[in-house]
Amino acid sequence: MSKLICSLLFSLSVLSSPAWSAPAGDIRQTGFVYCVSGTLNTFNPQMVSSGLTVDTLAAQLYNRLLDVDPYTYRLKPDLAASWEVRDNGATYRFDLRSGVQFQQTNQFKPTRTLNADDVVFSFARMFDRHHP
Repeated sequence: MSKLICSLLFSLSVLSSPAWSAPAGDIRQTGFVYCVSGTLNTFNPQMVSSGLTVDTLAAQLYNRLLDVDPYTYRLKPDLAASWEVRDNGATYRFDLRSGVQFQQTNQFKPTRTLNADDVVFSFARMFDRHHP
């Protein structure tokens, strides 16, 4: 159960900021370059069953509720400012960072900051194949 929850926490994500800034003339301005040893069937980390995409690609594209310290492998805050485990691990309560902005593009101009409804939407999307 805790492995499933950890996997879900790592895959939960929201667009926040560009992962890189490409120099003029670089292929990254018109395309997406991603090198990996394996086969990807999607670039949507919320729709995969493989740790390959969740662990490597999601961190490049999205912020997550929690992150993993690369030296200690302990969970650390990302979008969640803090969290607590209740009911012997059956319930998790997250307090979100305030003022988290979504990434803006020419097609998407957010009018508000991240809130709990966005987190619920992301989890619902992962659990329900028919969710938008």
